[in-house]
Amino acid sequence: MGLIFKLRLSQYWSTDELLRTPAFGEAFSRDRFKNLLTCLHLNNNETGLHHGDEGFDPLRKIRPIYVVLSSRFRTIFTPKEHICIDEAIVPWNGRLTFKQFIPSKPNRFGVKLYMLCESDSAYLCDFEVYVGADYEPDPNTEASELHEGHSYHVVLGLLRRANLLNSGYTVYVDNYYTSPTLCDQLTDEDTSCIGTVRKNRKQMPKSLDLKVGKGNAIFRHREP
Repeated sequence: MGLIFKLRLSQYWSTDELLRTPAFGEAFSRDRFKNLLTCLHLNNNETGLHHGDEGFDPLRKIRPIYVVLSSRFRTIFTPKEHICIDEAIVPWNGRLTFKQFIPSKPNRFGVKLYMLCESDSAYLCDFEVYVGADYEPDPNTEASELHEGHSYHVVLGLLRRANLLNSGYTVYVDNYYTSPTLCDQLTDEDTSCIGTVRKNRKQMPKSLDLKVGKGNAIFRHREP
């Protein structure tokens, strides 16, 4: 189903010549598939905390397989030098406390993921699900970093969890993440950072506010 997209679930078992995909009906019947889908659980609903309880896990229903998948993604493949970090939306129109609306994305409503990928193959090295205000992007945050912004901690959290710092990687990010502070920290940890940047970020030089004509450029750097 991830390769063959149809508008409704029942169309995978359609006998219409324009919609027919025999592989699904040969595996099992439509009614049996729907029955299995209704009963499918990845965690025990009778155990664990519930909404409103302190320490409640918004991902409790999928936590076991989420932990296994993210762990395997990190360990079975060593990415090449160039990696990138960005967010994506998994389409979702149902009720969900941490459902996001991002107008700039092709799928505007859904679950937001922060993803760390290899640039050459697009392999997903690691990912995090954004679960709202309680989301903690970097559990290993150092005391000196507590005042840094959310996007800073997303980048450091993914790289630390995937164990890719201090290994000579080059990470590419967009202007949501890029800041001089982030670049400084990554440089200290033997990691290069390349990305577009918003001119109003802290520590950005005022000289970059100048209008630059076509074919011209302004360069600024600070050590190192």
